[in-house]
Amino acid sequence: MKWIKNILNKFKALSDSITRYPLTVAFLFVAAVFVAIQISQENDYSKIIAACAVGAVLAVALQAAWERFFEKLPARLLLMIAVILLTTGYYFLIRPSGEFSNELMTKTSIALAALFMAYIWMPSIGGKISFHNSFMAVFKAVFLSALYSFILWGGCSGVLAAIDVLIHEINPDAYGYAADIVFVLFAPVFMLSLIPRYPGKKVIGSDEAYELNEKIKKAIHCPKFLEVLLSYILIPLAAAYTIILIIYIAMNVTGEFWTDSLLEPMLIAYAVAIIVLFILVSGLENKFSLFFKKVFPKVMLPIVLFQMISSFIIQGETGITHMRYFVLLYGLFALCAGVVMSFGGVRKNGVIAVLFILFAVISITPPVDAFTLSKVNQTNRLQKALEQNDMLVNDAIIPKEAVSNEDKAVITQSVEYLSEMEYIDKVDFIPDDFDLYEDFTATFGFSEYYAPTEDESEQYVYVALVNELTIDIQGYDYLVSAYISNQKENDDISMNIMNKINYEDEVYSLESEFLGDTIDIVLKDKDGQELVRFDTDKIFDKFSAYPAKKNEISMDDATFIEQSDTVSLMIIVQNLSMDTSQNETDKYADVYLLIRFIK
Repeated sequence: MKWIKNILNKFKALSDSITRYPLTVAFLFVAAVFVAIQISQENDYSKIIAACAVGAVLAVALQAAWERFFEKLPARLLLMIAVILLTTGYYFLIRPSGEFSNELMTKTSIALAALFMAYIWMPSIGGKISFHNSFMAVFKAVFLSALYSFILWGGCSGVLAAIDVLIHEINPDAYGYAADIVFVLFAPVFMLSLIPRYPGKKVIGSDEAYELNEKIKKAIHCPKFLEVLLSYILIPLAAAYTIILIIYIAMNVTGEFWTDSLLEPMLIAYAVAIIVLFILVSGLENKFSLFFKKVFPKVMLPIVLFQMISSFIIQGETGITHMRYFVLLYGLFALCAGVVMSFGGVRKNGVIAVLFILFAVISITPPVDAFTLSKVNQTNRLQKALEQNDMLVNDAIIPKEAVSNEDKAVITQSVEYLSEMEYIDKVDFIPDDFDLYEDFTATFGFSEYYAPTEDESEQYVYVALVNELTIDIQGYDYLVSAYISNQKENDDISMNIMNKINYEDEVYSLESEFLGDTIDIVLKDKDGQELVRFDTDKIFDKFSAYPAKKNEISMDDATFIEQSDTVSLMIIVQNLSMDTSQNETDKYADVYLLIRFIK
């Protein structure tokens, strides 16, 4: 029957894919094994898994190169040996490092993207297959693979859930194992099985050539539903989005557009959508697609150019970070791609792939990569600010409180970035074992909480006690959890403190008193006499200028102490938020209150 034949054809395609990409399948199998071990043992095998991913994609790219340019078996064996050596070299390169850091993860992801783009581009080099044809085939294969994989994963999950509920309890890790097999092993192999072998140097018989051409035609053909989606839905949506962007730029070109970093992600997404859409519709000839290919690349050029200028202005204020580097580099790539699409047309769209690979390689190759340049720039920026304020003498930092707001912001931002990226230990003039949360004030002479805002009328601050921090209550008699808020309920400012405390047969009351817009914490004895009082505005005032992007505080910074002759009151902030809008501030805080009676 026909459905049985289709199933058999799918299995044959999978087996052919394994034969065609043996190294890739081997790397995927090893990765799946270590993912399964990681699920069961909760150990970190991310470096081995990353190395397997690099090996798998590298093997795919070099297999495509062999099919396009070579025909002899020895050449294939040499390329496979090269894959094994390069993958092994990559693993031993990242192995000595500690955790699989954000830098390693980003560089590996970019390398994988470049290799995969090379795999797509390879069949179009000097051949009859255009880049957009190869891109369409891979696009369809990825979509179908994802669809089938999620359906298969949903079915496996349903079966496991039925067994767990109806027959016998199963280990929850079984769901992870199923996902591992489906997404790590099945999905990429199935995707590769949908990619035809394109014409290469090898001479083949006429019958095989006809079959191969039919497979290629089927793979690169744009189905009717996809043509409708691209031409009559996505292109009009792109047009509407373009009009909105043009109106916004026209309205704000003399104002906030040049410093509005929130617009950057929208414009980056817009440029990505236009480039991908251009490649996908390159082979279509309906009126919508023809209009899009003729007009939209030229419209994209000034929008990207404006954003590049804006990004350079913002970069001048914040310095180079790896994210800022990628924004600028992608803007340059989009600008070059726009020129290619505008003046090269469909025939030259393979240049876009070359540009993508080139910019990807630049972004991860020292000394011009994103992370090296950002580390050097932020270190120099910090050093310059310290030297301008006479705070750096013989590679030793001299604490100083009288520093301008601008230089405080520069020092704070640079130290935060270097600490976040784990570069702080490599800065010669920073003390050994420097901790951002514990040592900043003592090292520089002012609090890292200070960061001037561009608009004092609108500000949001959120801080929380650093995770996994144990609170030492030794020496205190009682601990109370409290919630502070200046939100009015029934015309009163609220605070949930009204506790009775029994200490040595005496009853004390812990209360909150409302004084205008402020709240005081007060401990009284049985006769109503005040023993200790704390103004909670001290908490909010301390964090009022805390950088919005930073939200962890140390125990020292979270702790406030008020003491009288008879009582010591310690307040520890669990988390706190302040939202200022139109000169009104909403304040919230969860705190611990530790009470010690002094004899």
